Amino acid sequence: MNPTAKQLQILIVDDDSLIREELHESLTENEYQVLLAASPSQAFELTAQNLPDIVILDVKLPEMDGLEVLKRLNHDYPDMEIIMITGHGDMGSVI
Repeated sequence: MNPTAKQLQILIVDDDSLIREELHESLTENEYQVLLAASPSQAFELTAQNLPDIVILDVKLPEMDGLEVLKRLNHDYPDMEIIMITGHGDMGSVI
């Protein structure tokens, strides 16, 4: 990695620990900084403290739906890139 280049920081928000760990492993191998959150409240706290460049956000989460988390993050951080993921085949949610 270029020592003068900013290392991208990615927040993974998923209540499935296996998914979090697999994404973490893959992204850190590619020299990204990775933060992990198992819940929306943890994600909001980490986002406020670290302002990640990218959020990988599961649709199905405890506390509140991932789409509600998306709305809040888009409102509070309009320039933040957010990637939605789901392990469920609900095309309505995906679209």
